Amino acid sequence: MIVLPPRCWLPTVFLLGLALAGCGPSTEALMLGPQSAPRAPVPEREVAVYRDPSALSCDYERVALIESQTENQSPFGSVSQIDLIRVARAKAGALGANALLVESLGTDSYVETEVTADSTTYSREETRRSWGQGLFLAVYEARPCSTSAQSKTEAPR
Repeated sequence: MIVLPPRCWLPTVFLLGLALAGCGPSTEALMLGPQSAPRAPVPEREVAVYRDPSALSCDYERVALIESQTENQSPFGSVSQIDLIRVARAKAGALGANALLVESLGTDSYVETEVTADSTTYSREETRRSWGQGLFLAVYEARPCSTSAQSKTEAPR
């Protein structure tokens, strides 16, 4: 067991935090429309996810534009689009939106090769890097839809 002297604790905790910072997806939100009173949070499982704007069947109000992104640097890992949607869905619910429209979603990967050589040794190290990014529109649908209000348009502000 390694025991660090107290003077090393803070730098060690700081470095550990930096190492873990890139482990999971991150999200950012840009609030849209007039800043009205905040909505009550919506449980993540109740936030509907749509890929096509025509699927929004009720009048709605735009809440926020959400961007989620992640990177994976493990040898065999990859980035999941499901994880990107999951974090955006949770953020939308926290902002009071009950629906999420996928604007764009993508992942990519590449192999980074580092070669080290001198007159006596040669080494080659490959690292697979994957990244993903998603852009989403968080909306609040007026549910249940009234039969006369199924116009699939943005609600008046």
